[in-house]
Amino acid sequence: MSGKMTRISVKLHNLIEDSTGRAKRFLPRKHHLEGSFASRILGATLLRREFWSFKGEALAKGLAVGLFVAFTPTLGIQMLLTCILILFIPGNLPIALATCWLTNPITAIPVYTLEWYVGKWILGLFGHDSGEPPGIVEYDSIMDFVNNIFQQGGTLWLGSLISSFIIAMIGYWSFMGIVYIERWLRKIKLDDFKRIRREHRKKKREAESNGQLEEYAKIQREEGGNPPLKVKER
Repeated sequence: MSGKMTRISVKLHNLIEDSTGRAKRFLPRKHHLEGSFASRILGATLLRREFWSFKGEALAKGLAVGLFVAFTPTLGIQMLLTCILILFIPGNLPIALATCWLTNPITAIPVYTLEWYVGKWILGLFGHDSGEPPGIVEYDSIMDFVNNIFQQGGTLWLGSLISSFIIAMIGYWSFMGIVYIERWLRKIKLDDFKRIRREHRKKKREAESNGQLEEYAKIQREEGGNPPLKVKER
């Protein structure tokens, strides 16, 4: 049973590594920032090593930053805000930039509408009526229109900030959970490699002491060669 679980764990870890490698190919690279509005403002600051680290903690922070910006009503300046926020919460910049585009001209309207209702619900708990959603209200004058814009904007921002924070935290801790699982699977994989190496060395010593080293080497070649002599530890 233990051997079967080890084999499953090794396969799962290999699957995670392969998926990570494929995902990296779709993330923004340094040259994608060249000439962008954010790079013209922040310059070489965005090229700092910690912003391009693919360690688990850096990836989780980058994901949280991207999610937070994505669900705020800042369509059009999301990349700039992401680059600014990453300066205060250092994380992986490529994943943050990729994530901040979860809201785009296609998804923005349903997302912002839902967040408006979240803000309305929260304000309603304190006895404040936010009225009807934007686009449904009929205005009697220009001042009514202006007042409604400020009122609806406040409701939207309240709902979006709370939603963004909750979603960012869920994203962060979910990703850290995956990181911990990956590390656990990697440890099982590493222990399995070490076990194979110990068994190989033990059999080799036994064959050498019995004068059967050449026969043992032939068996190893027929079975596909020796196990790896080096195991990468992280």
